[in-house]
Amino acid sequence: MFYVDKILSLDDNIIWVLHYDNKAIVVDPGDGASVIEYLAINNLKLIAVFVTHNHMDHIAGIPTLLACYPTLRIYSPLNLFEGRTHNLNIVIEGDEIYELNCSFRVISLPGHTVEHIGFISDKHFFCGDVLFSAGCGRVANKMFYEMYLSLDKIKSLPSDTYIYCAHDYIKQNLNFALIVEPQNNMVIKCINLLNENLFLIPTTLDLELQINPFLRCSSESIINAVKNKAVSDRPEDIFEALRKWRNNFQG
Repeated sequence: MFYVDKILSLDDNIIWVLHYDNKAIVVDPGDGASVIEYLAINNLKLIAVFVTHNHMDHIAGIPTLLACYPTLRIYSPLNLFEGRTHNLNIVIEGDEIYELNCSFRVISLPGHTVEHIGFISDKHFFCGDVLFSAGCGRVANKMFYEMYLSLDKIKSLPSDTYIYCAHDYIKQNLNFALIVEPQNNMVIKCINLLNENLFLIPTTLDLELQINPFLRCSSESIINAVKNKAVSDRPEDIFEALRKWRNNFQG
């Protein structure tokens, strides 16, 4: 099994590095220079890039990486660039990727973007911008129902799955979660851990099912918190109202 490290880049991006036997994969490299520096320090050779979606803070580093590693394999849900087709592998739901002596399954997760995907190997899930600790990504083109279904799909994974999200928004997300559920003792505990620098990403699905309001849209406490903002008590409508509320939350 591979090891996982993280590179903090840009303002709040997390580039995940999967490595084994001096070979490495990176997920969503928005910054190529920081990846190259990390690889040099740790004596690793980059063999592949996993792309969850096409926002520039997730793909801008790829040309730099290709310049250094011309045989680099790119796994993406869409065509990222003209030419160099020998580098590109377009993947969709259900595809299996074999790298680092491990199998990675592709999961379709539309909502943040139309083509968004995730990569899962055993209990390691790289989810891009669909799910964050105590939160979720913004919704593109009013795709609230699609985003709700993507989060519902994630909920079906084993509860001990590790969640590797692509941004650290945990402070703001926990503050919002506490506004939504002031009596959620696990949210309060996590805020206290964060204040002591003891709350870390990756998180686990088990924890997210307790603290993440976007995964708990059927919960009575969540419904009561947003019922005056939602068109109905259906979980997908609760989700839409909750996400719109979060859009305007500044805490």
